[in-house]
Amino acid sequence: MEIKEYALVVDAEKCKGCKKCEIACVEAHTNLTRKEIIKNKATNLSRIKVCKIEKAKVPVQCHQCHNAPCARVCPTAALVREPGMVRVRQQLCVGCKMCVMVCPFGAVSVDHNEPIIGDTAPTSRKVAIKCDQCSEWRAKNGEELTACAKACKFGAIKFVEIHEYQAQKAEEAARGCLETSAEEAQPLN
Repeated sequence: MEIKEYALVVDAEKCKGCKKCEIACVEAHTNLTRKEIIKNKATNLSRIKVCKIEKAKVPVQCHQCHNAPCARVCPTAALVREPGMVRVRQQLCVGCKMCVMVCPFGAVSVDHNEPIIGDTAPTSRKVAIKCDQCSEWRAKNGEELTACAKACKFGAIKFVEIHEYQAQKAEEAARGCLETSAEEAQPLN
């Protein structure tokens, strides 16, 4: 059985910079309430970051690279490529920040406020944090979407199955080619 791979697809034109995706991410991964997150400005714990680039605002997150530089450089194999995603095995992370330095998207951070898997309290040591596609949160809550995609009311973030998305994009490109060919074939008056 083939494991389906998913991706977060961002439409920068739809992003309003409200940062509800960041708040939802922190809420899904911690025991903090939305009110506590906003009051304590705890969005630094988010695995998705809204960046302002010139006049645009763009949510940035892990791209779950197939040949992931973060996993290749990790000296303790704390970051591993599994079917569908790059996972952080926090119990193996020593907080060296090599993954942070090589991520081409700036999507990995190191923080100490993250509970180690299996623990109930935050750890005092710093460990790698990156998008995990809300795998535990989705399983626990019976959700199909990631917390950030669910929170985005503007449709800027979509959680899609990769093969379906690729087929949709190929069809859109083919339609674009047909329309261009039809326009070029029109006689000029």
